Amino acid sequence: MTTLQEYLDQKYPTKEEKEKVKSIDFWEVNIEWRRKGAVEKLKGGELDLKNFANIEKVDIRGERDLKIPLTKLCVDGCSKIVEIDCNNNDLTFIDLSHCTDLTKMHFSGNKLTSLNFLNDLPNPEKLVELNIYNNNIQPTDIAIFSRFINLRILRIGTMEEGLKNGKWNKFYGSLKAYQNLTKLESICIEATDVDEGLEYLSSNLAQITKEIAEEKTEKGGYACIECSPHDTNAKCSAIRDQLRPFNYDLEAWQLAHPELMAKVRAGQNPIELEHRLEEKIVETKEELQKTKETEPDKDKRIARLESKLEILEAEKKNLQEKINGLERENQDLKNRITELETQLTKVNISQRPTFYSTQRNILISEKEKELQKAKDDLRFYKQVLTTPAFEKASYEVQDNKRLDARQAENKVKSLERQLERLKVEQGQQGQYFSYTEIPPKGNN
Repeated sequence: MTTLQEYLDQKYPTKEEKEKVKSIDFWEVNIEWRRKGAVEKLKGGELDLKNFANIEKVDIRGERDLKIPLTKLCVDGCSKIVEIDCNNNDLTFIDLSHCTDLTKMHFSGNKLTSLNFLNDLPNPEKLVELNIYNNNIQPTDIAIFSRFINLRILRIGTMEEGLKNGKWNKFYGSLKAYQNLTKLESICIEATDVDEGLEYLSSNLAQITKEIAEEKTEKGGYACIECSPHDTNAKCSAIRDQLRPFNYDLEAWQLAHPELMAKVRAGQNPIELEHRLEEKIVETKEELQKTKETEPDKDKRIARLESKLEILEAEKKNLQEKINGLERENQDLKNRITELETQLTKVNISQRPTFYSTQRNILISEKEKELQKAKDDLRFYKQVLTTPAFEKASYEVQDNKRLDARQAENKVKSLERQLERLKVEQGQQGQYFSYTEIPPKGNN
């Protein structure tokens, strides 16, 4: 049985001829091999390409192309190689330390157990596609991918077919590791323990999932964020459970979680957010109505769209209440300032230090009462998080309760800072009333 190495060495016997080769596409190799009367496919085994110094593309998919898959691939000296597709072989290690121009790497369905070879890649910023799903990668934090900032495709999970064949990539961590991968278009974390961080995924990926979710497909935007645990106990089920009610529309999920998004993308305007929510609600209503009219048998899709609409409308109502609350607080502050300005005009300049001190004491007393109430609220929310009912609740309910607790904690910290500042100023003579202070006008 002829090996692929023997075939290439016979076809390109000299170093000079090897250096002229730009591509090894096994589809073309197989056609030529059969034209010579061969019945059996070529054997893989070990393949050494170090003398193919100018090669740019290698496409050797073991299951499709070879009688026996590749067990070793040497690309030392192949500094011009741009794309390697060696899916479904038996590779256990790849040395890519000489591949300075590599942009696409496909090693799915092999026998890789480690990603140490990625650490030796000379120019990680050039990589745009990385497929390594269906291997046997031992426990690895997905933070290893954070330096590949120009990736568009990153598929690292294990699919159902791979699990049946004894494959299982043991990745874990948070999608926060992908925060700087702003060009992502497709990710796969199936059967991994990646269980949080949807808020860190880029707006680019969110827009693509939105477009896919609007198409007439049963799984919606799932094609862009593959996250099924496939009947395993993999923690990625948490990601699936978060996205499924939104028909895997990441943009909709992010719009429905403004508190989480505010931590990642600072400066979100509530009015603008309300406008975007309204647009998403209108889009979802139209999509739901169209699906009911043209595909009434798509029960799962209809159910997800109805769930998506319900959550978005609830979040819009919640946001409107927050905006109204901010407007009331703003008006109360304006009224307080007006009142203080009026009082200040009636106070003799020699009496103003006493006036400031009195107003400060009043405010300190108010803030202490407000702080005590906030602490009581925080204790309540923390107790809720420890109850059996919380453990049995849906992810959405759990998420909302956690957000309530975080908001209460933030309020306590804010009030503590305000009180600390007021008490420091209280001991400083000659300082103006600070928190909502209006400096004296003129010298009267």
